[in-house]
Amino acid sequence: MHCNADVIFYFGSDLSSSGSIPVAIVTRLKTATEEVFNTCMNSIFLDKIENHNVVIFYEVGYYDSICNHCKQSTFIDKIILATLPACADLENWSINKSEPDDSNSYLIGGLRVDKNHVDCNNNSIMYFGDKKEQLLLILLRLGDRTVLHCNPLTGIVTPITGSQSREFKERFNASQRVRNARTIGLVIGSMGLTAETTKDIIHRLETLIAAAHKRSYCFVMGRLNEAKLCNFPEVDVFCLISNEDCAIIKPKTFPVPVITPFELELGLGARSWDSSFNTDISFLIQGGEVSLQEAVERVAQSYPIAEDSDEEQSNNGYDVKAKRVEMSNALVNASSTALTLHEPSVGPAVEYFQARKYQGLVPDLSVSNAEDLSIKPGLYGTAASYRHMG
Repeated sequence: MHCNADVIFYFGSDLSSSGSIPVAIVTRLKTATEEVFNTCMNSIFLDKIENHNVVIFYEVGYYDSICNHCKQSTFIDKIILATLPACADLENWSINKSEPDDSNSYLIGGLRVDKNHVDCNNNSIMYFGDKKEQLLLILLRLGDRTVLHCNPLTGIVTPITGSQSREFKERFNASQRVRNARTIGLVIGSMGLTAETTKDIIHRLETLIAAAHKRSYCFVMGRLNEAKLCNFPEVDVFCLISNEDCAIIKPKTFPVPVITPFELELGLGARSWDSSFNTDISFLIQGGEVSLQEAVERVAQSYPIAEDSDEEQSNNGYDVKAKRVEMSNALVNASSTALTLHEPSVGPAVEYFQARKYQGLVPDLSVSNAEDLSIKPGLYGTAASYRHMG
């Protein structure tokens, strides 16, 4: 609907661009009182060491309010404020300005922050806001760190550790479903990624799936729903390729697991599970501590080939030994029994039904029985005393 647009103005709080089309994100302004902000700061810096700083993530609506309070705070030299993405920084916004490709920073919860500030264990991590989806992304990304959630209305600070949360454990369980999957569907579920980024992540995932001797199919869908996914019952696991804001699907939302690319790599053995969970597609494409070649080698070790197989084939430029599998490019190999639910000669129950004289409805009717299909007067009344109509 907006393919011919020169720029998109989005009124909301999701910090995502829209691929190659410039986006300006306009959020609803929210106000936090100076008293609440100072209460949060005092509770955080109470009895802390001198070189202790606090990294502040925030809901975008509170950005202006937080900036004003930081300038007047006595802890201004100890506050590290995460920066807005280019699409949400309206003060410096330009139609030609794009998100910088900065390898020295992390993208967490849609906000940019220097790696050194986050990796320093002496620094505290604080989230100021009440957007649950953004807080969840921060908790998953910094699973081993304690995040201080500051309530913008009351100033109450609640410490939360991501690795101890139920959501963190659910993501680990979802990645385990990949090992037993035979067919994996890659779903392009968002236009928030550029064409180049989408092609790169698909290339990487397809290469790793092939190294695990599994089949993969690519689908282009909009908003996911049960009807769309159930059209492909042969797919055991779906992997949603999307921007960070809508990348995580709650477990058991659909009959088939829907996981993120990071979880897919975990399940294939390309990465080792630790206390950090990442939904940044650029992080995976750039290698993120695991290059593609190294990832392929890890997957090949996790899924060794059979001893009687000496076939070697090339998968997207990498030589990967694969067990010979008779398959075609079709998602389903249709045959004369494609719709058969069971083998007709298997099981005593089937044999019993085959021996019955009445086998069910048949398409052919003899002429002698044709009068049975004629329209007949019906009955009316209660079940205790039906009466003939007419």
